[in-house]
Amino acid sequence: METRSFQLADLRADDGDDSRRVRGTAIVYGQDADLKVFRERIQPGALRSVLASGRNMRLLFEHDRRGLLASTEAGSLRVFDTPAGLTFEARIAATTTGNDVLTLVRGGELRGMSFGFNVARGGQAFTREAGKLLRTITEFAEVPEITITSAPAYDTTNVAQRSIDPQAIAEAERMLGRPSLQDRRRQLRAAQAAA
Repeated sequence: METRSFQLADLRADDGDDSRRVRGTAIVYGQDADLKVFRERIQPGALRSVLASGRNMRLLFEHDRRGLLASTEAGSLRVFDTPAGLTFEARIAATTTGNDVLTLVRGGELRGMSFGFNVARGGQAFTREAGKLLRTITEFAEVPEITITSAPAYDTTNVAQRSIDPQAIAEAERMLGRPSLQDRRRQLRAAQAAA
């Protein structure tokens, strides 16, 4: 599973001591992220099949399953596919972690979001744009989690590299005309066997 993180100004908690609602944007469409190996852009509509599937999506704190804050299955997390991206509204669980997260979101200390995903087969394309390799995600296979995070590495216009699917790296290397790591290993084994 790949993950991406970014800083958002629109993560916020509703006012009032008794309110446990948090709202924000978990995935932003149409913005390029520099992942060093390539740039990445998520197309509007990339979440259509994920949301239509009705599979459970969880809101976590720091990608930790023990930090479960809300879920679509329980009805405490609602997600919306908008022209700007995936927005959400959550009723945060009344747990120690939930209470801490609410306090930090209200105080503005927590504004980062991240998400975990897998790309659908055929749901990405590599092209060159302005001389740079661009990965465009057109369809996700799954987005099992969105997460509130304290340490996003980039601001609102960039997404941080947390992990990248090795197959995406291999495809990017092929686009660049370089043999993939798997190809290099096969070549090395063949040379060793021939010797």
